[in-house]
Amino acid sequence: MLTFKRGLGKNNANCVLKDSYKRYEKIVKNPLGERDYIEICKAFNEFLMLDVVCRSAQVTLGRLGVLSIKKYKCKPRMVEGKVSVNHMPVDYKATKEYWERNPEARARKELIRLTNDHTNGYRYRFFWDKFTTRLPNKQFYSFTTVRRFSRMLSDVLKDDNIIIDFFLDETKLRPKKC
Repeated sequence: MLTFKRGLGKNNANCVLKDSYKRYEKIVKNPLGERDYIEICKAFNEFLMLDVVCRSAQVTLGRLGVLSIKKYKCKPRMVEGKVSVNHMPVDYKATKEYWERNPEARARKELIRLTNDHTNGYRYRFFWDKFTTRLPNKQFYSFTTVRRFSRMLSDVLKDDNIIIDFFLDETKLRPKKC
């Protein structure tokens, strides 16, 4: 049986809620317990992400910019006069099933690519607009969602009963993979 393993994340947090709680404890005279503080923070984050994903809202994070979801279309690339699909993401589930049915394809390492037919060819990503903020050294900060919220966005996009139109990203800030 063929298995795919997830690798170590490229953005590992160096500041977590426990660090935030230590600062909160110093500032407030009668602080909540650590567990209650963390539960409140998690519930608030969940509320913000539900607002962004399910209502297509742009959430202003105070002086830290704006969080939203942007959609964009992958443009076909031409390599030596031919259309290249190597920049498109791999559909690992379909590839695994295809390789189990066809061992020759596995030997040739043929990959099945995602075409995003369910979203009319659009791809979606969380976008943190940090360019409007006064944060010093903002080029060194990044925003990466936890897998749960990425899966939530995926479920909303795949559900035919939910119709949400996200913001079209026409800027030059496209991901490098597409």
